[in-house]
Amino acid sequence: MRLWIVIKLDSRNSLAAMSLIGGAISEFRLHAQLIAANIERPLVISHERRQSFLNALICLKEIANDLNLVSARAAVTEAVEYCSHCFVNIGAFSSADLNNIFGLGDRVLHAFSSEMDARIVFVMSTAHADFYSPVEPLFGRSVEHAFPSASADISEAGKCRSLGRWTACVMHLMRALEPALLALQAEVQVNAPKEQWDQIINQIEAKIREISGRTHGKVNEQWYSEAASHFRLIKNAWRNRAQHLHDRYDEERAVEIYNSVQAFMRHLATRLSERPS
Repeated sequence: MRLWIVIKLDSRNSLAAMSLIGGAISEFRLHAQLIAANIERPLVISHERRQSFLNALICLKEIANDLNLVSARAAVTEAVEYCSHCFVNIGAFSSADLNNIFGLGDRVLHAFSSEMDARIVFVMSTAHADFYSPVEPLFGRSVEHAFPSASADISEAGKCRSLGRWTACVMHLMRALEPALLALQAEVQVNAPKEQWDQIINQIEAKIREISGRTHGKVNEQWYSEAASHFRLIKNAWRNRAQHLHDRYDEERAVEIYNSVQAFMRHLATRLSERPS
């Protein structure tokens, strides 16, 4: 079984950290060689340079923890501990000191490279990435409150949208509509198998034809009629084709359907809600 873990990384910080460490390693190696050859004196590293190098290591340590990179985490933990100690206690760095630092840094970069090579990294489109783990309910709190049993499929539709799984996104949207259709069915008091959209819509429309404007009001009659008609359009245009493998959806169509279903469910939530079972 493959376990997929999605973690949002700050790519700019991680790349900057690796670049800084790589550049410092090359510089420290050169200074170590010059000091060993008595061409230079022990190297004095400024406080700012020490702190930026240490911060870069700490950034990589956090990434190693997030991604559970075992070897990289061990290497960077050792480097952080050593550099934290020597940056406080050493004024001017000898050839041996610099060799220790760039040796640890080399091991960190090698461990990261080796472990990341064994992983698949998926980069989400910036246009849809926020749909993966939104701060607020994707269809709004009114829909979340009115149709709580649709929440899981709405969430999955958002994840599929962010990952570019367009047909799967549409299929989850069709599933998300079912609690709203059943709420309309309960509202007009008809009974049909919940799996059979066609039967449910037929009975809802038949029931609505019995609704009198005098007893239920013209506004109610029109609202129910429009809702049932919209469900039939969705069933014929999208649900049947998505469920029975007739169509595969591209980004443009899936986003259009997503936006339409979102608007429709928000509209339904103004009058309907699931009844407690």
